[in-house]
Amino acid sequence: MNYGRILLTNNKIEFSQRKIMVLKLRPFVKSDIEILYQSYLEYIQYLKSIGINKSPPSFKAHQEFILKFLDNYKNHPYKKIYILEDDGNFIGNICIKKSNEFGYKILNKFQGQGFGDKMFELFFKKHPKNELWASILPNNIVSQRFLEKHGFELTEYEYHPKNYSK
Repeated sequence: MNYGRILLTNNKIEFSQRKIMVLKLRPFVKSDIEILYQSYLEYIQYLKSIGINKSPPSFKAHQEFILKFLDNYKNHPYKKIYILEDDGNFIGNICIKKSNEFGYKILNKFQGQGFGDKMFELFFKKHPKNELWASILPNNIVSQRFLEKHGFELTEYEYHPKNYSK
């Protein structure tokens, strides 16, 4: 939604328009499957950029995994998946596993603009921070700082075999 405003500067009248954000954290729905996959592919590209060679699942495998979640598959590892959007446009996602581990992703083009802060604010209204934990890569300094900014502290690194799959 755009709003215009009139500014008076140096005795000149200027007209300015800026977009007013209408951010919403909503539950994941079936029509989000494709955009969630694109978000995951961005994450895989990030992993490759730091030397971790992980292959993404096929879209079909991703779709089957997510459809099991939507069908309340009792053995599914996730208990909640949320989408952050602005006026219907996908910004990012955040999810919680049944173990209370949470993960998040803001699309690359929206990073560094405060969307992560807002997503956490909305998310922690629904899920108390003291019940959650996050696992991040040791060399992901940006995410470490972001979590610390939001009241988390580093307690341990996890070590798993190279072919380990959670």
